[in-house]
Amino acid sequence: YDGSLSSKTAYMHSDYKGVSHNGIQTDIVLNGDFHRACAEIDRNGYQLSVHAIGDKAVTELLDFNEILIRTNGAKDRRFRIEHAQHISESDFDRFRDLKVIASVQPSHLFSDAKTAELILDDPSLEHNYNRLFNNGSKVCFGTDFPIVSENPFETIYFAMTRKAEGFENGFYGDKCISLDDCIDAYTLNNAFASYAENDKGKLEPGMNADLIILNENLYEVNPDDIRNCSVHSTFFKGNLIYSAE
Repeated sequence: YDGSLSSKTAYMHSDYKGVSHNGIQTDIVLNGDFHRACAEIDRNGYQLSVHAIGDKAVTELLDFNEILIRTNGAKDRRFRIEHAQHISESDFDRFRDLKVIASVQPSHLFSDAKTAELILDDPSLEHNYNRLFNNGSKVCFGTDFPIVSENPFETIYFAMTRKAEGFENGFYGDKCISLDDCIDAYTLNNAFASYAENDKGKLEPGMNADLIILNENLYEVNPDDIRNCSVHSTFFKGNLIYSAE
């Protein structure tokens, strides 16, 4: 839907520092093709997942979801916004109320924190996902590989500590995410986002028994060391398919 933070093309409500420019909408948004195509995709029962980094891009996608509800009816659409990196104060509760899923990548914070300080008037907007967890919204974790490492333990490390380049004590540390929420984002919520919550995402009778065993207990490891954890063994549908031994 929009661009990226570092290039100042993420579509923001406010101008970037020092310029009369607030980012871009992509050409397919500007010419109307995006809205026409997505309305038809939604009408035919397919799930939508759309890139949005700037807070204005996020606002407009939430608005668009409301339009889809009015035109195509209320249904279990599980509309997903990829990145949702900046969210306006008035939009946090809309994620929950509209049942829009935020699919986010906390590892980007490592480089984005310094960039946000340089080019945004309000850098506290950056990766503020704790608000979504706290208000009951669905949040999924991923990595955006190959832009950043695919390692899920690094993702959890950045989410829990918010340590970033130039911010070794944490970038707005009051927005750190709990380990429980991180695990939910990687398991229960990712399964829900892919309509697979009846097959995977948790361990209980009747589920797939997809699981990993780690070399450490995450609840006993210092958050600073979680990024160094590794998988000891992997089970798929109850069958061992990988072992580090």
